[in-house]
Amino acid sequence: MRIKLKINRIHVPKKPSKIMEKMGREFNRYERKKSKNILKKFKNSSENSLN
Repeated sequence: MRIKLKINRIHVPKKPSKIMEKMGREFNRYERKKSKNILKKFKNSSENSLN
């Protein structure tokens, strides 16, 4: 168990900021897509209710 922890520590990058940045970018893209879809649905439903 102790050896495993040492190996894991070596594999962890010294600066995980770049990885976090990339993940953040992916997450933002996903959130934007989701919000666009919600807006589309809302627009469609409001138009339907007006007609």
